[in-house]
Amino acid sequence: MLIECISYLFKNIVGTVFVLFILNKLIGYKVQVKKVATAISALVLVAMSTVPFFIIKDTELVLILADLSTLALFSLFPYCILKSTKKKTFFFFGFILNSVLDLIVSVISTTAKITLEAAVNCIYAGILSVLLIIVIIIYYKRDFVVPVDFFESIPPLFYIVILVASVATQYTLTLAQDATFFVDVAQLLLVIAAGFILVCLSYMVFKYITVSLKEKDSLEQLDMQIKHYEELAEKNRDIRRFRHDFKNNMYMLGVMLEENRIADAKEHLSKMNVEIKETESKFATGNYFADALIAHKADEALKSNIQITFSGSLSPDKIHNSDLCTILANSLDNAVRACTALAPCTVNINATTNEKGCTVTVTNPVSKKIEIKNNTIKTSKKDTENHGFGIANIKRTAQKYDGFVTLNSTDSEFSIKVGLLF
Repeated sequence: MLIECISYLFKNIVGTVFVLFILNKLIGYKVQVKKVATAISALVLVAMSTVPFFIIKDTELVLILADLSTLALFSLFPYCILKSTKKKTFFFFGFILNSVLDLIVSVISTTAKITLEAAVNCIYAGILSVLLIIVIIIYYKRDFVVPVDFFESIPPLFYIVILVASVATQYTLTLAQDATFFVDVAQLLLVIAAGFILVCLSYMVFKYITVSLKEKDSLEQLDMQIKHYEELAEKNRDIRRFRHDFKNNMYMLGVMLEENRIADAKEHLSKMNVEIKETESKFATGNYFADALIAHKADEALKSNIQITFSGSLSPDKIHNSDLCTILANSLDNAVRACTALAPCTVNINATTNEKGCTVTVTNPVSKKIEIKNNTIKTSKKDTENHGFGIANIKRTAQKYDGFVTLNSTDSEFSIKVGLLF
C-alpha cells in the first residue's frame, strides 16, 4: 500500500501544480493566499491522499477516497489561493480536468491491460508532467495576451457536456470489459462521447485564441495611445516651463523702456500675452498625462458641439499611465458617443484623491433612463454600444487596484464611477 500511497501523492502534487499554473499564468487569476486557510486545506487534502492507505483495510474504499482527494485538490485548493469573481469556475475546471485525464488514463490502461494501481498513477502523473512542461514552454514562448477570467466567459453547459461525456465514456469502458456487453454499442457510445468532448474542447481553444488576439490588438492600440498622450504631456511640461521663463523677455522690455521705445514695448508685451494665453493648459488635474488626455478628448468632443469639464484632482504618480488611459479614454469615448444626439451638451469629470486612493466619475446626459442590472447595461443594443464599449477593460483595470466600478442612470443622466486604492 505504501507504493500506491506515494504514487497517488505524487500524482496529486503534479496535478495541483499543473492546475495552478494554468489558472494563474495562462488564464490570469491572481494569487491571493490566505495563509491559515491554505495551510489547513493543504494538510487536509494531503491527509486524504495518504492516511486512508494506512488506516482503512477495504482497498476499494481507499481508492475511492484517494480519487476524491485528487478531485478536491484540483477543485478546492485553487479556490483557496486564487482570486476570481466567479468561484464556481474552479469547480468546473477541476471536475473537467480530472474527468478528461481519468478518461485518457482509462483508455491507456485498458488498451495496455494495466491493472496495478501504482502503474496507473504513474501514467497519470506522466501525462500531467508532459502537459505541465508543454504549458510552461507555451507560456514563456507565447505571442499572445492572457485573457483574464477566460473560464468565466465559457457557458457552463460546455463544462457539463464534457463532464457527462467523460463519465459516460469511462462507464462504457468498464462495461466493455464484460463479455456479455455489446461491443458495437460500446464503440458507438465511445465515438459519440469523444465527439462531444472534442467539439467542446475545440470551442474553448478557439475562443481562447480569439480572445487572446483581440486583447493583444487592444493592448497594442492602447500602447499607441499612451505614447501619443505622453508626447502631449511632455509638450505641456515644456510649454509650462516656457511660461515661467520671463527673464529674456523682461530684459528686452527693460531695454525698450530705457530707450523710450514705448510703442515697441507695448507691441512686445502684447505678443507675450498672446503666447502665454496660447500655452495655458485647458485642464489642471494634477497629473500631466491626464491633462493631455482630457485636453485631446475635449478637442475631439468640440467637433460634435460637446464640452468636457473637469473638477477635482488626480494623483500625479500613483496610477500607471496605461491604467489611467484605459479608465479616462474609454469613459470619455462612451460618454461623448452616447450624448452626440443631445448636443450641445456637457460631459462632466469629477475626481477626488487622498492618501488611500481616488475616485473618478464621468457623467453625461441621456434622453431616457438606461436599465442597469448587476452593474451591466441591459436596456438595448444601442445603449450597450454607446455606453458598454470598454467597460470590461475599465473593470479589469479597477481590479488591479482592488477597486470598483459602479454604473448608475437616471431619466436624464448616466454616470460611471471608478474607485482605485493605492
